[in-house]
Amino acid sequence: TIPFRATKPGYLPIEGQIYMDQPEKLIALEQQLATRIAFDIFLNNMSYPGFNFTYFLVPDTVFARVSVLTYLIGFVLDEQDGEAASMFASHTLNNFGFSFGFFFNDPDRTFRSYFALGGAWRIITAKGYWGLEPAAPFAAQPILGFEYSRNQKFKIYAEYAPNFYFAPERH
Repeated sequence: TIPFRATKPGYLPIEGQIYMDQPEKLIALEQQLATRIAFDIFLNNMSYPGFNFTYFLVPDTVFARVSVLTYLIGFVLDEQDGEAASMFASHTLNNFGFSFGFFFNDPDRTFRSYFALGGAWRIITAKGYWGLEPAAPFAAQPILGFEYSRNQKFKIYAEYAPNFYFAPERH
């Protein structure tokens, strides 16, 4: 037997073994197409909802992502003066982001790490004012993430994505 790993750009790798009982042997490998589109739903800081729409420029490897994070409704467990406060919070801030990134290893691995670099725009949606947040309207965002998957359709991920805000001087 000879172990093999077949890879082709845009397709999921295949691993297996071939039993060599002849001098020449032809084997047909049916590879599945790799992921081109992903949609993620998340809770920022385990409190505020958001989603990412990801398009893979190189299937399951290099990607561009658009993200929306809203602070209009959040789930916050907090105490004020020793008593439980409301578990819901609401702020009139929304972040819209765009990033490019890549995965460090193959799409068929159980654990995958990735890196992305992007930016975010902070938009206020308060009654009487819709527009860029005046104090720090833009942010740069490096993203380091880890993905766990035993199934190609559903994946769990964790990210570290700090924002570095641009705050123009005010006179």
